[in-house]
Amino acid sequence: MGEKGKDHLSDACRKCGSFCCTYYALPIEIPETKEDYDDLRWFLMHEGNYICVEDGAWYLNIGAKCKNLLPEGKCAAYDKRPEICRKHGHKGEACEFFGEYEYEERFHAPEEIEWYAVREMGLKKEEVKGWYVHEDEEFWKMIAELSARGK
Repeated sequence: MGEKGKDHLSDACRKCGSFCCTYYALPIEIPETKEDYDDLRWFLMHEGNYICVEDGAWYLNIGAKCKNLLPEGKCAAYDKRPEICRKHGHKGEACEFFGEYEYEERFHAPEEIEWYAVREMGLKKEEVKGWYVHEDEEFWKMIAELSARGK
């Protein structure tokens, strides 16, 4: 990715509504147990949150608008903004507007992480009582078909 000029980014910020200022992402441990996946289900039960996997690393994206984001999409603390904001979209740093984030996985709902956990860990229906997927008969049919095909 080439470096983008200030005018190019300013235009992009106006067009996308300063999306990068409406959430923040924190690295999380790679889930290894059913309990780990259950914790991820809890994160996804909160509005605006999603989980993504990028280059094998897992992140919790928390939907929370920056308190310095003005209605027109500009920053009220532009001259005082943190370095993470200054670097965003510059010098090889990715920017959402240009589609530069490529996720291997992205989960928006508890059911999505449940489906993933069942497939990855080989969990059985009786092991996921209390999860949404437990009652999803179509899902279990699909899992049985995939198992029969050896996938």
